[in-house]
Amino acid sequence: MAKAANYTRNSLGLDILSTGAIEKLVGQGIDYLIRNICNPYDKNSFLNAKNIFLSYYSDHLLDNTKSIKGIPDVLETLKHYPMAVVTNKLASFAEKILINLKLRDYFMAVIARDGTLRKKPYPDPLLLAIKRLNATTKNAVMIGDSRFDIEAGRLAGVKTIGVSWGFGSPEELMNAKPDAIVHIPEELLTLLLTEQ
Repeated sequence: MAKAANYTRNSLGLDILSTGAIEKLVGQGIDYLIRNICNPYDKNSFLNAKNIFLSYYSDHLLDNTKSIKGIPDVLETLKHYPMAVVTNKLASFAEKILINLKLRDYFMAVIARDGTLRKKPYPDPLLLAIKRLNATTKNAVMIGDSRFDIEAGRLAGVKTIGVSWGFGSPEELMNAKPDAIVHIPEELLTLLLTEQ
């Protein structure tokens, strides 16, 4: 995403930003990212920047994307439980990434930023995922790496687990006050399977 963001800025004659600066803007959807990296002054300049970003990102989204070490094993252990991905990415990007990483089959649903659903931190996509899984808020858990995930989980009325290896800073994650924070994927199994 950082490369796509800087490609967009470069195409518009803007200086490149550090990866860290761009990471702080990730998690609230592409529109938010584009507005903050390019500061478009009208609808046409916004749409132009967005099209440049989407074109580059679509062609390169798998270049540096890999699974977190330990996640495939955790998913394999949990494969008999209904699971869904809830993301602010576009559905086509989310599906492409999951398929490429050979993780798609673990998830009964992928709820993405398409259509009329409000994005995280609103609870709407999480509540839709729970419905698609034939689950309830009482037996659902939201696992995420940012405050938006934790806020969405809290607003949906489900337990929340923060993971420290993603985009969100550790301070931001702690301030969101998840029910638990884990630092390695295997800790998820300890939390999830001992609560059964």
